[in-house]
Amino acid sequence: MPIFKFRVSWQEDDNIQRDIEILSGQTFEDLHQSIIKSFLLNPAWHATFGVLNEVGKRVYSIDTKVEKNIKGADFLSTRKTPIGALVSHPSQEFIYALENDKEWDFLIELKIVDKADGDASIYPRVVRIEGISPMELGAKKGGKKEKLIDVEEKYDLESTDGFGDEGEEDDGSGSGFTIEGGDDAGGDSFGGDDY
Repeated sequence: MPIFKFRVSWQEDDNIQRDIEILSGQTFEDLHQSIIKSFLLNPAWHATFGVLNEVGKRVYSIDTKVEKNIKGADFLSTRKTPIGALVSHPSQEFIYALENDKEWDFLIELKIVDKADGDASIYPRVVRIEGISPMELGAKKGGKKEKLIDVEEKYDLESTDGFGDEGEEDDGSGSGFTIEGGDDAGGDSFGGDDY
């Protein structure tokens, strides 16, 4: 049975992503559960998948609340719809939307189609994690992110988000990090005196 490797990226910060391998015969519910677990999201949140065609237009919608597939219905069931049934081209994309007070969207991109290795019971599986969960960030729009503040306090960093105070250039002197090197002239250890 073919295996799909998908990259799931949070649309507010595409540096936060997970790579998930899943069998083509497994369902969108299996993919949904893998996303929830790998991003540490609330499993009670309602989710929908949008299946995009080659030009990025939504052609199908799949919903976690729908129990069964009915011909002509607006939404398919995540529990009853195998992923392979809706992968129509090698660069297949889906939109994964979580309905909560923040309305988070994720882009799911097909990266690789391959043969399953050995034991099929290991799928779906997360094979790569980059960035922390949106839940850990606090995900407050327009304000400081709670997790960033916690990290700054834990490591005794200034709370400048790495960019200095508004209207001032940050010279790096209060960052909490130092560069050690053998340059007696006071330059950095990368060979230059200034950036």
